[in-house]
Amino acid sequence: MKVQSLKSSTAKKLRGNGLIHYHLIIHNKKLFLVLQKNDDGGHFSNEIVSFERIAECVEGLEEPIVSRVFRSAFDSKSTNNAGFLLAVLRQEALLKTGDDGKHYIQPNWDKWEKTTLALKPQEIDLPYEFTDWSAKNAKAK
Repeated sequence: MKVQSLKSSTAKKLRGNGLIHYHLIIHNKKLFLVLQKNDDGGHFSNEIVSFERIAECVEGLEEPIVSRVFRSAFDSKSTNNAGFLLAVLRQEALLKTGDDGKHYIQPNWDKWEKTTLALKPQEIDLPYEFTDWSAKNAKAK
């Protein structure tokens, strides 16, 4: 499946060794994230998730943030999805690990989204197919 990738990167896992590989992609002027690969074992869902849906997971929450708050961002129930997403959000500086080892929301998620959407897209081919992912994962406004 061909998609427009704004960024391909890796994030260090929260526990254990290895990296999580991910893409930030654009579709219809909206930002999405897809987990692509796990270097060190552990199953996950490679579904495409809207940034809007991710941001909704932390709206109005008290800090610190734990990974389970991100479970609702995914339709799949893979147990590692939320933790891997938290690792990606930490890599993107949307969450920060405090001295106490807990995760805290960083300001300016809107600014980060606008900056990311302004990156030059590159067409990539994901090795799997999705059906109606934009309608399923992007809320209509």
